[in-house]
Amino acid sequence: MLTYLVVLLHRFFSEEKEKRFVRNAFQHYLSRDVVDAVLQNRQALKLGGERRELTVLFSDIRSFTTMSESMQPEEVVLRLNEYLTAMTDIVLKYRGMLDKYVGDAVMAVFGAPLGQHDYAVCVCVVALEMMAKLRELQEQWRAAGKVVFDIGIGVNTGMMFVGNMGS
Repeated sequence: MLTYLVVLLHRFFSEEKEKRFVRNAFQHYLSRDVVDAVLQNRQALKLGGERRELTVLFSDIRSFTTMSESMQPEEVVLRLNEYLTAMTDIVLKYRGMLDKYVGDAVMAVFGAPLGQHDYAVCVCVVALEMMAKLRELQEQWRAAGKVVFDIGIGVNTGMMFVGNMGS
């Protein structure tokens, strides 16, 4: 009986440790409720995928290369981190999935990994909120005498293949 209890406790704590690891790894790409749902449904992590209608948001800084050439590398990193963190927080707030950063660009997917009935509307709200947040950041940068930049945002809805692919 004691051995059974020890094994049971070991499994419980091992599983909790694994869940914490997964939660910490994915919290930078998915909203907390999506991570919780994936942890509840381990099948969502299996290799493979499916065709599904999704919406993708692309956002990048206008003339970033030109702007960054006039700045010190440390300043470029600080500004990128400030900007990308603010934009990613908005994506996650509306249950978007951060797909990747490509330099100064943000690519986010809505409607995956879990289905979401209002994802196309959410992405439009995200785009508007991103622009509002950028205006706040621009005011702060102007007040601090820093270079101000603009962004472009594109949105596309269509059939895509989504899933856990590769290693």
